[in-house]
Amino acid sequence: MAISPLLDCHLHTADFSCDSKETLQAYIARARELGLHTICTTEHVDFDPQDYCYGYYDYARHQEQRARVRTQPVDGLNVLVGAEVEYQKQFDAQVRAFLNGAEYDFVVGSVHFAQGKSIFDRTFYDAPEGERCPAYLDEVLHAARSGLYDVIGHLDIVKRYGVRHYGPFDPARYTDVIDAILRACVDTGTGIEINTSGWRGPPQEPFPTLPVLRRYRELGGEVLTVGSDAHAAGDLARHIPDALALARAAGFGAITVFVDRQPTWLPIA
Repeated sequence: MAISPLLDCHLHTADFSCDSKETLQAYIARARELGLHTICTTEHVDFDPQDYCYGYYDYARHQEQRARVRTQPVDGLNVLVGAEVEYQKQFDAQVRAFLNGAEYDFVVGSVHFAQGKSIFDRTFYDAPEGERCPAYLDEVLHAARSGLYDVIGHLDIVKRYGVRHYGPFDPARYTDVIDAILRACVDTGTGIEINTSGWRGPPQEPFPTLPVLRRYRELGGEVLTVGSDAHAAGDLARHIPDALALARAAGFGAITVFVDRQPTWLPIA
């Protein structure tokens, strides 16, 4: 039996994310083929000059696109416009200034740097797991405590490349800090995301997995989104049914969608 609703609230286009080569129209066409309910772009907004997408994003032009999307709706498909805004403690003031008055449907908070290094740089993993993973999760904790975001994206994405160096990621090793992250999310009304991109490569599992999702639910978490983190139309909505099944297994009866940064819940059927 198919699990619904089919939606994808984490994807990137070449217009605003330097690591994508896809157009919004290609995503829309693919979404209609798949019968999706909603798609939401989440373009990279970066603050660290070390980031390879630094300086690529154009807020004014993005708002022009958002205005066009709003005035030219697509029959049978909700098209929303959001951002994936990177967080580091050292850039907290800049992130706050940027988001103050910024207009989006949805804002994902993501951590891509820890200890001054990109988690996508293989040299990040030259240091021991016991140093790097806690440093990454500490940045996620500050992002959750900031209250700046609608959700924290791919909460444990450090395992994407970490598995090659450290072996399988075990959240039980980091129970205290992960619990602190989830409690901060609940306290600030920040949700978390099931990011399905981990199923497409290392570590062959989503970000995060069932134990973390169950714990978030136990702590009172209610805001849960799903996204493929697609950078190409061929990956749109991949493993979203698996993510919805995972959400249901964790005790969630609905998935959250944000419009104008206000949450609504769609029952999982």
